[in-house]
Amino acid sequence: MLLSYREPFAIDMTRLTLMALLLAACASTPPRPDTLGKRPIPAGTTRWEAAVRAALRARYDDGSGVLGGGELMAVPCGVWRELDGDLRRDTHEGLAITYGFEPRLLWRGERLGLAADARATALELTTRCLGPSAQEPALDQTLQALMDLTEPITTDAWDQSVATILVRTFDRDQSGRLDLPEEVEAIPCSVWSQLDGAVATVSRYPMVALYGFADGYAWAAGALGFDLAVRDEATVALGKCGIRADL
Repeated sequence: MLLSYREPFAIDMTRLTLMALLLAACASTPPRPDTLGKRPIPAGTTRWEAAVRAALRARYDDGSGVLGGGELMAVPCGVWRELDGDLRRDTHEGLAITYGFEPRLLWRGERLGLAADARATALELTTRCLGPSAQEPALDQTLQALMDLTEPITTDAWDQSVATILVRTFDRDQSGRLDLPEEVEAIPCSVWSQLDGAVATVSRYPMVALYGFADGYAWAAGALGFDLAVRDEATVALGKCGIRADL
């Protein structure tokens, strides 16, 4: 009778011991994080990029200072979704478009600490985790039209062609100019980046200085279809896209 009483008691203690060991193991091994954590900074800004860059390097960098293709493979889908969601919330444009993961766009992944030769891997991972980058047809045509321009960059002919494309896409009141805050706010980072990158190939001055978006420089963005009345909105938009609005 004694054995029949003590045997189930011994079994129960064994189970309890195993459960305690499992719980202790789980407590000592934190789960692999699939997000970078909340950042109370508007997505796409220089400060946001610096915070993301630091977080990615701290978690995935092997010490080189940039994330190559192999290191990017360790970044879980949750991180890509988090960054993409932040950008869509604040800039209305996704990660792959904003940072030029797609080959037809200007590469800007270095702002997040990604190596240039990791572009294909970044596109593969974001496509797998987020699905293909979806754009409005009009925006896709606008980007393509800007990339297809053959006039020498920053010449009067190029300026006029850029103005025609921008006004055709973003002029909501059909005034023939971009003269409303909402018109400037509708211009996505990929368009600003394409223009900024094009200017950088021929000028030692960034676009914000050359066309007078930055304070202290003569306003010349009228040549690109912008009205002086929206200068402040353009400066804010450029800053949100991580393009320097001051020198």
